[in-house]
Amino acid sequence: MSMKKEKQTTLLLVDDNSDNLRSLREILTPDYICMQAVNGERALAMMARKPDLVLLDIDMPVMDGFEVCRRIRANPETAETPVIFVTAQDQVKYTDKGFAVGGNEYIQKPIIPGIIRPRVAIQLKLLEQKKALERQLEDLKKDDVTGLVSGPELHSLLRIQVENTREKSNVISAIIYLRLVNYQKLASSEGTEIGDRFQSDFAEILNPSSTLET
Repeated sequence: MSMKKEKQTTLLLVDDNSDNLRSLREILTPDYICMQAVNGERALAMMARKPDLVLLDIDMPVMDGFEVCRRIRANPETAETPVIFVTAQDQVKYTDKGFAVGGNEYIQKPIIPGIIRPRVAIQLKLLEQKKALERQLEDLKKDDVTGLVSGPELHSLLRIQVENTREKSNVISAIIYLRLVNYQKLASSEGTEIGDRFQSDFAEILNPSSTLET
């Protein structure tokens, strides 16, 4: 019986320097499918192929990496795609601007395999966790039986957690929160008082600055 082959992760490498593109490709092709673009306009056109992550140079003629990232974020079809800036610029103003336009990570050249590989893997893992969380959130909207908080409150809290996935702890706490959807079963088997206390304790752990009313 043949097994279904999993879709291989695709990266888009963007740099106007062919040597840099070659270096990135040699580092990453063992694990990923790598597309490449030599300028910003071509990179935006290739976003139609839905790469899973973009490694983006900043200093490019005509359209720099900052503008490319802005346009990626402005397009609903590509807005969630992780973008890692890979650049020779090390000034703080470049780093700040990179994050301000929507970059997820900032790596300074020269290109070092021991830095590139784990940074790419981390961003892909965060994206995977975010998608999984959003799927579970959609399931909750379809069948809102959690007993933790009212539907609108739960959805609002989880949405905040989803939007903050740059912080890994937020992803983990949101996933833990979603695991509490069996609260109603706990309350049914152990009694409402125990269930309420269980809810209150976890709400305080996840968001100690606020109180969730039952």
